[in-house]
Amino acid sequence: MTYMRSLMMFRRDSLIPEAFGNKVFPLVAGIVLLASLSPGQVPSAYQALYTQIQNDLNTFDQTLNTSWNGVIFPVNYSAQLLSASSENETNVLNVGYIEGVWAEMTQLQALGIKAVTVKINFPALYAPYYSNATEYQSMLSFYEQVAQEAHARGLKVIVETQVDQPNPATGSGLNPYVQSLSWTAYQAGRAANAGVIAQYVKPDYMSVLTEPDTEATMSGKSEVDTVSGSVQMLTEILAAVQSVNTTGVKVGAGTGTWQNSFPSYISAFAALPMQYIDLHVYPINGAFFQNAIAAATTAHAAGKSIAMSEAWVEKILDSELPTLSESATESRNNWSFWAPLDAQFLTTLTTLGNYEQFDFISPFWVSYFFAYLNYSASNSSSIPAAVEASITAMDAGLFTSPAVAWEKSILVAPDTSAPKVPAIPSASSGLLGVTISWLPTTDNVGVGGYTVYRNGKALGTTAATTFTDFTTKFGVPYAYTVGAYDAAGNMSPKSAAVQASRR
Repeated sequence: MTYMRSLMMFRRDSLIPEAFGNKVFPLVAGIVLLASLSPGQVPSAYQALYTQIQNDLNTFDQTLNTSWNGVIFPVNYSAQLLSASSENETNVLNVGYIEGVWAEMTQLQALGIKAVTVKINFPALYAPYYSNATEYQSMLSFYEQVAQEAHARGLKVIVETQVDQPNPATGSGLNPYVQSLSWTAYQAGRAANAGVIAQYVKPDYMSVLTEPDTEATMSGKSEVDTVSGSVQMLTEILAAVQSVNTTGVKVGAGTGTWQNSFPSYISAFAALPMQYIDLHVYPINGAFFQNAIAAATTAHAAGKSIAMSEAWVEKILDSELPTLSESATESRNNWSFWAPLDAQFLTTLTTLGNYEQFDFISPFWVSYFFAYLNYSASNSSSIPAAVEASITAMDAGLFTSPAVAWEKSILVAPDTSAPKVPAIPSASSGLLGVTISWLPTTDNVGVGGYTVYRNGKALGTTAATTFTDFTTKFGVPYAYTVGAYDAAGNMSPKSAAVQASRR
């Protein structure tokens, strides 16, 4: 069965603090939470599935906890930078888009990550694909900027490069250009795309094949979904990367743990001149989760590292594996009652990372670090709504319980330090209201957001450093202060106050 990873485009034009400046979000232990984050009672339609996943997680946890010696390994914990994915196509070149990427990176940093993972799939950086050379150069420049910004922030950069997949948020389907290529031309294009990434983007890690079955479906090249075909293509890709003479880029490849003939793929890839084996973990049914341990054993025996560039717990019954569509499976992720299982899964990943000494681990659906939806039996196709909810929550500096669990599990020690007190804000007033601005403050892990107070009462929250109060009355003076908080719930003291009134 093919497990296609459908990626949502983040609509970054919503990154306007004024859009939610008059909304008040409740504060709980210093962390701002949306009401939709309450797990609530599991609907009867999903109780059997919930129990199955919980049992699978508990069984795997028991295996790890009885084997792991408790030694912490310096795993590069990462997260998918969804807004920068090449599956967003040339939308990433829109005016102001890259500022949204920086905002997402900042919110992920607040969770203590050490790296970001970015998809740069074929043919995103393959010059012959573009009829306009300027557009190609702009795409290349975009990804160079993303990598440079991440490195400037002290983050490692992990790039996945496979083949672009359908994006239901934009209506895009299979790429006709890719499907029109011969097997020989396809391999050459994939190799050239990877060579450009290594030479110009210069990631720390580059996974050049991750789901052979998915890639075969997306490209129309059945050869990819065979051990021999995958090895043939990898050999050409590795030669292209080596030819650009780039140092410092570790190269790896792997499969989803659900892949048919999984051991054969892992053994064949481990024999190639690469630095690591990469895994994708989604369904944890049956032996799928155990396959991660088996792959790590094979990789280490071959002198290779082990890594995981994508992971999220798939909500699918054993009996549904052969029949349930990927879109139906993914739409189940949206509901808030899954939050405890998602949190447990993320914690399990960190235990696995320590036990098998992973180079990096990167959760995929990080949109659920910021928001879920309340369950509605009448709304089974709610992925766009979930994306919108996550954007709004991210802009407002909100985090879900799985995000907090992820931070807690990846930090070496609990985060008990509050952000520094923000400097006194400045204020400007106009016909619509009063706008408060301030300089960003700092935190030992990362600032998650800011709470704006008016006359000592919490008015709202934002991840930005500006906030517009639309609820003021003309001529009435108000005292505004700002406090900073982190994802662990630590809140700074309030800043000094600035006086302002609407004119």
